[in-house]
Amino acid sequence: MKLIAGYKDPKKGWIQKLEIGLLCLLLPVAGFWVTDSARLWLKFRQAEKLYIQAEQHTHRGESEEAVVCLEKSVKVCSEYLPAWKALGVAYHFRSDHLQEAIAYRRALDAFPDEHVLHRDLAAAYHEIGEHKAELVHLDIAADLPVIDPVFLGHLLKRARAEAAGTYPGMTRSATN
Repeated sequence: MKLIAGYKDPKKGWIQKLEIGLLCLLLPVAGFWVTDSARLWLKFRQAEKLYIQAEQHTHRGESEEAVVCLEKSVKVCSEYLPAWKALGVAYHFRSDHLQEAIAYRRALDAFPDEHVLHRDLAAAYHEIGEHKAELVHLDIAADLPVIDPVFLGHLLKRARAEAAGTYPGMTRSATN
């Protein structure tokens, strides 16, 4: 700081003093921003480590341990999308579709415009027989930028037919 304050440009005069003053005022703000970014990065890295541990548990067939790691991962950093997706899939493969739906609803709190989460939540609702909720989330997914329009179109067509009670092999009482 002494070096900067000791520098004098005769052409700048008071402007140089103003620049140095502004720099001194902005340094704490920059420090806060860097500290906050570093804290977020560390949370992200911790969530990623837990996600990798969950993958290892999954490959060993340890689904309960995988779910525990994924729940910790999303708790550490709710902005870590791969952990949310994997958590929903883990519950799906355990045939715990209610917990799958809950996980996807929680994920949508952090990522409300993620069409894959809406689509997968709709699939969970389908599994537990909540066809109206399924249709709602498929409609939302269809209004968002979509990476799989053909697949989503087929799901939407099936959900609309189920909601209308016209899906082949469905009885009227099976619709919600």
